[in-house]
Amino acid sequence: MNKAMVTKALEKKGQMHYLAYNLKPVSINEEKHTAIFVMSTITPDRHGDVVDQKSWILKHFHGAFFWAHRSDEFPLGQWLRVWLEPDPENPDEVMLMGEVEFAVDLGSDILRAWRHVVRGDLKMVSVGFIPGDVYYKEEGEYFVLAMCELLECSLVGIGANRRALVKGEDAAQALIDAKKVIEGEIVETDPSANRKKNAILLLNKAIRQMQK
Repeated sequence: MNKAMVTKALEKKGQMHYLAYNLKPVSINEEKHTAIFVMSTITPDRHGDVVDQKSWILKHFHGAFFWAHRSDEFPLGQWLRVWLEPDPENPDEVMLMGEVEFAVDLGSDILRAWRHVVRGDLKMVSVGFIPGDVYYKEEGEYFVLAMCELLECSLVGIGANRRALVKGEDAAQALIDAKKVIEGEIVETDPSANRKKNAILLLNKAIRQMQK
């Protein structure tokens, strides 16, 4: 590994990372308000990083389920369990799975998020973690993040993983459609209006990047 790659690897080590996967819930239990998600896979993200799935450190995961990594706000619910299982798209590999329960009885915002998940509008979760080791894979030209300590996992709208693209659709158009949905939901008197406007700004940025 050359000096530049060593420097980049050191910069990534010990820093907070977020990776999201738009793989609709494996299953949804509408009676219990629970859903099972793919939380992480070995698929490279847009930044060229790969998470070593077999070395996940799960013992410090507290289980709180937030919206968009906003740990300063109330959670949407609680992760009931997390586990590793074989990845059907990557032989000899595993993927991180989790079952989450939405606390729909604690607020209308949580119930609304749950309904979006059931309808299929929101289907992405994002893991927040700190890698204990980072190294550069010369033959694949990507960084491997290993010994990753899982800290939290949130419901999000957009993520960095390539498997987050909507299958069979143009990715940029999918983001444009998502932006239109959010724009149609903005009500100035709604306390969530500013958050939705910020989401639109992020969508616009992502769309411009894809259209370059």
